[in-house]
Amino acid sequence: MPSTTPQGVPYPLGTDRVADGDNVIQSLATWVDSAFCSGSAYTTDTGPGVGGTMWFNSSPYALHGGCAVGGTFPLTGIMVPRKGWYHVQAVGAIRASTAGNVGRLFIGDGTNVWCEGTMPISLANWDHVVTCMTVVQLPAGTVVKWGLTSNGSQAVGIYGNANKNSLHVRLLVPLP
Repeated sequence: MPSTTPQGVPYPLGTDRVADGDNVIQSLATWVDSAFCSGSAYTTDTGPGVGGTMWFNSSPYALHGGCAVGGTFPLTGIMVPRKGWYHVQAVGAIRASTAGNVGRLFIGDGTNVWCEGTMPISLANWDHVVTCMTVVQLPAGTVVKWGLTSNGSQAVGIYGNANKNSLHVRLLVPLP
């Protein structure tokens, strides 16, 4: 019978029959596929109202490995397949109708915020790019989400498309 490493990677033993090698290779390939996670998402949401906070409804795309769509509308995001350290990053083009507002882009799980990026709006009706990124340890099944807070006198919105506004999740180190 094949054995596994402490992280669950299967390998054959010296007593395994050669004829069972295909089963061990299939197990190894399945483990590698599920251990890898890379995903990106974008949003078409425009942002919260004045002084509001909004978790975006993301449209995941370019999901690889074990990453999957997670959550239910309107709090969808990228679900991680296994416990591990993940690099999470969000980039957004923030715009307001008047200068002086502040937009805060953040990443979390819909309840907790892991990182945030703040951008004062210096010019009205211009895109101000804001980003936040961090490395965070996540349990299997966590849905990574992102959102925006407006804490000015005017509504702050996120504008553009997937080229400007995106959420990225990458597995760095799988944990046992």
